Amino acid sequence: PYRTARFRISGTDAYISIRIGDILLSDENIVIPTSNFFNTSPEIVAPNTLLGQYLKKYYNNDTSQIAKTIDRDIEKSLAHVKGEHVEVRKGKTISYPLCTVAAFKTPSNKKAFLISITKITENHEIRVESNISYIHQALDNLWNRTETELDNGILHITPFGSGVSRAFNKTTESIIYIAQNFIDRAKRKRPCSELVIFIKHGSVNQIEYLELRKIIKFLAQG
Repeated sequence: PYRTARFRISGTDAYISIRIGDILLSDENIVIPTSNFFNTSPEIVAPNTLLGQYLKKYYNNDTSQIAKTIDRDIEKSLAHVKGEHVEVRKGKTISYPLCTVAAFKTPSNKKAFLISITKITENHEIRVESNISYIHQALDNLWNRTETELDNGILHITPFGSGVSRAFNKTTESIIYIAQNFIDRAKRKRPCSELVIFIKHGSVNQIEYLELRKIIKFLAQG
């Protein structure tokens, strides 16, 4: 019942899939939620977040390697975006608008897309500023970025917006929204060849997963 579900989006050559599993077990292009500062220091990034797990797995939280690789790419990626200098106690000092997307190369020479959906204030506390409008804009910016940088690549993503931001009440709502958003965009202009939504073990039950498969199949074939 938990097998991967993959559907072709009608009228296009793009696909959408949902899969139960750990997104970090696959070396593909990946989407990682982050904050407006695009912090990468293990001292700042919560270890239980996807970014925290990524830094631990691929860089063993080595700040010097992170600075030489990820930070360098992020700075270059955001060169065209106007940021605001903010005095903070620790971490990066340039705040970027919510929904901004940056990118860096992964160790497997793929792309990681950082998408800012939470805001950190001057005293370095997380202030939740997320809603459906922000999620919609963030995804739109993401598709614009992947369209130019992925070509025929596959993109892996996890549901977001149902945690501290409370843009969605349930993980299933986030999955459906991301799927619908990608399908709508693919029918206008394909952002990548396939979007794979990874669902963490235990975050949905068997009945919910079967329903998700039916809903996404209906959306893709509609």
